[in-house]
Amino acid sequence: MAIYALSDLHLAFGFPEKTMEVFGRNWDSYMSRIEENWNRVVSDEDLVLVPGDICWATKLNEAKIDFDHLNSLNGRKIISRGNHDYWWSTMNKIRAFLLENNYSTIDFIRNDDVVIEQDAIIAGTRGWNFPGINEFVESDRKIYERELIRLNICIESLRKADPEHKQKWIVTLHYPPLTKQHCKTGFTQILEEAKVDVCIYGHLHGLGHRSVFEGKLDSNPYTEFVCASSDYVGFNPVKIM
Repeated sequence: MAIYALSDLHLAFGFPEKTMEVFGRNWDSYMSRIEENWNRVVSDEDLVLVPGDICWATKLNEAKIDFDHLNSLNGRKIISRGNHDYWWSTMNKIRAFLLENNYSTIDFIRNDDVVIEQDAIIAGTRGWNFPGINEFVESDRKIYERELIRLNICIESLRKADPEHKQKWIVTLHYPPLTKQHCKTGFTQILEEAKVDVCIYGHLHGLGHRSVFEGKLDSNPYTEFVCASSDYVGFNPVKIM
């Protein structure tokens, strides 16, 4: 079994007027490219982490056509929340939606949920804009601080499931926990103190790719940061382990 990641699918089967193709030629036929690349490299025994922005639906029932497609792709999929996942509801309603539609290849994680694999344990939350970047405004502070709490809940869930940290700890965030220009944030501090092995994020598109940081920080020899935003990686799932 291999673990891959691909964020920001932005599926628009239910809302074709919202296709990402309006953002330039890089997005041409992106949904068919995702399907082709995904099924070429991912087997049914593999796991794909999808850290948010799955589709443009605003309600769960509107998302069915997109989840039909996602469920048909190879491998198991573990989804966490993005800023455009307006269909996201309570975990009870989401899991009932999975059961009702027999989406046997899809599951979700949020905060205190973990997925345990042979050599890895996975947790995830959404993240948010952090102080210092241009996008951060004072009204973001409350959400940012709440997301720090949620990331700490993720860490506690990892510790509870793997007290001796014998497995590889993987954390998924939708928002980047750092940028090339801002490498010290509340998110990176939590990840460093917990010695998280891999942090996967997305959210950055177009000119935002200039801010992508990947690899390990000099101050943090433990955590490898991976950007899996779909247009950043050419709509190809990134192999994590």
